[in-house]
Amino acid sequence: MCSSDLVYVVSVTQNGIEQDMLIDQETLLILAQRASTPMGDVMTVMGEYVDVDGLLFTTGQSAETPQGSQSVTFNKFEINKGLKPATLASKAGVTKRAMPE
Repeated sequence: MCSSDLVYVVSVTQNGIEQDMLIDQETLLILAQRASTPMGDVMTVMGEYVDVDGLLFTTGQSAETPQGSQSVTFNKFEINKGLKPATLASKAGVTKRAMPE
C-alpha cells in the first residue's frame, strides 16, 4: 500500500491512543492511519479522494483489526447545506465573529 519513502509519518495522540498518520508526500492527503489499541493493532486505509466544491473528501475507509475487517463507503456529499458561520461559532463557544455572514 504505502512505501515509507513516499509518505510522511506523523505521530498523533487522539483520545489517549497514539497513532501514525501516513500522508502522501506529493498530495499531502492522508492515505492511512495505524494505531495500537487495547484491542490490538488497527490499520485504516482511506479510499479514493474526490473534489466536492473545491474540498477533497475520501470516498470511503477500510479497517483491519484483530477482530476482522470493516469498510464504509461515502456516496453523497453536501457542503454547507443550511449552515451559517455564526451557527458554528456559537456551537464552538466563540463570542466574536471573525467572518461576515
